[in-house]
Amino acid sequence: MEQKMPSWLQQHYKNIEQVLNKLGKKYVKNEMAIELVLATGLVESKFRYTRQVGSEIARGFYQVEPNTAIDTVKTYLKYRKGLIVKCAEASDTPVDLWKSTDYKRWEDALTHNNAVGIIMARLKYYRSPKPLPKTLNSMAVMWKAVYNTVHGAGTVEHFEEIVGKYI
Repeated sequence: MEQKMPSWLQQHYKNIEQVLNKLGKKYVKNEMAIELVLATGLVESKFRYTRQVGSEIARGFYQVEPNTAIDTVKTYLKYRKGLIVKCAEASDTPVDLWKSTDYKRWEDALTHNNAVGIIMARLKYYRSPKPLPKTLNSMAVMWKAVYNTVHGAGTVEHFEEIVGKYI
């Protein structure tokens, strides 16, 4: 973690680190796993918004859509019972949330529980076959390809501009 990070961002870094450590070492791997989630919060919401500006579809600092969470439940968590338990413990939520496909329930959890957003953001990246990035540019490219997608409004340049100020 670089020293140019302001204290408010260092607090988010520590929160992410704590949550990911509760999930297990393979989800932390190295500092870049933490920084990638941190950078995602920065570029997605600047750690100011818990509802997507305009549509309110995406929720929390990491701007995860409830349908993305539901897809993660159906296509990933469903087959990892041990991870479901760790997700519940790391987010202080009931185990059945991590099995749920209820849109409203995910909407509420993503909006009001920062740890839920951290977990969903990390799982989104973890499931990608791409290796963890090592530079600001490779972080931006991974965010655009894996998180924002080709259909998203974000750009690599915008990511680098926002995140480059702090990380």
